[in-house]
Amino acid sequence: MLKHFDTDKQPVMIVYASDWAVSVILTQDHDGVYLPVNPRVDYSIAEKEILALLRVLNECHNMLAGRTIRVLT
Repeated sequence: MLKHFDTDKQPVMIVYASDWAVSVILTQDHDGVYLPVNPRVDYSIAEKEILALLRVLNECHNMLAGRTIRVLT
């Protein structure tokens, strides 16, 4: 269940990392249960892929600038 962000509650980040991926979920405590905050869940799959691509371009720009990049989806 997703909840709207409550400015009166402390944000809690749940972080996951493996050898090939990283992720984080923004949550808040609701009666002892960490529930994810409602992000823009109305994005299409293609829009989510674009967001992921923009994120990696931002994080890795020093390795990718000026290079041809192939993107597989």
